[in-house]
Amino acid sequence: MKSKIFKLFTLTVFRRTPFYCTCTLFLGMSSFASNLGELTELKETFQSIQRELNQMKVDRAENNLIKNIDKDEEAEPKVDEKVIVEIIQEKEITKDPIAPTPESQNQESIKPIEPGYYPMEQVNLPSSDQSPIISPIILSKKILSNYLIISPSISVSDDISYKFNNGTTGEIDTGSGFGLHLDLGKKINNWEIGVSLGFERTPLDNLLWDGNLYRANGDSMSYQLIFSPGYRFHFSDSFSLRTGLSLGFANRHDNYEIEFLLPRSLNEENLVFLGQINFALAYKASQHTSLFLGYRYGYLGDSGSFESISSHAVEFGAVWDL
Repeated sequence: MKSKIFKLFTLTVFRRTPFYCTCTLFLGMSSFASNLGELTELKETFQSIQRELNQMKVDRAENNLIKNIDKDEEAEPKVDEKVIVEIIQEKEITKDPIAPTPESQNQESIKPIEPGYYPMEQVNLPSSDQSPIISPIILSKKILSNYLIISPSISVSDDISYKFNNGTTGEIDTGSGFGLHLDLGKKINNWEIGVSLGFERTPLDNLLWDGNLYRANGDSMSYQLIFSPGYRFHFSDSFSLRTGLSLGFANRHDNYEIEFLLPRSLNEENLVFLGQINFALAYKASQHTSLFLGYRYGYLGDSGSFESISSHAVEFGAVWDL
């Protein structure tokens, strides 16, 4: 009975004292330290296994790459260098003249419809649908170009009427005259649009008035500014026909001397209307030069007492493409 009481007392005292707590803590830490060491060893083991697996993956990838390279090398045919040298020598010995390229063949085969103008052609360009594309007209020269024309002329005119102050009218004979025109303009396809500066002189001879013939002489001169559009018809690469209708103004000077009449001198100077129609046959002498021969009809309006002049001229000259 006493021994049981002693044990109970002893347990009660130890549990309530710091010694008991210390002992219990020591025993718990010893157990934890033992478990921590086992966990550390286990972690190192897993890390070692992971490194080995990674190394195996790297080695396997390298082996696959080497195998693929070996297969490609085996697939490539081996060519003997001596055979290549022999083939090159044979080609040099039997080499033909350089064949014309498709572009040069096309350029040689295309013939112009009119001088300087070629037909449209189909050009297949690489595209997704491989549809043909119509290229623009290929020109050997520009569609738009400037030109210069110098054309002297020889003319004959109808007789000129002169109105005297008393209301009567006399007829003045005319002689062969001459002229010179300088044209500067632009070609648009077959059309020509230009401006012309011109000079014409018509000799005036005897006067027929009231049934009598009087000696007289003089001239009628005009300084012209003309708007001169035209159209050119091409017969071939060398020959063409140019037609034109010109309108403008002229400063007309008439000087006339009559013998045995008073007043002896008749002079007029006025700005008058001018109109012309011309046809010319042209020959292309070179790439930029043409020669022509043509006919020109001209009308020069009234100037004071001197009535209008109708002239017929043969003109010749040259055209330069600028």
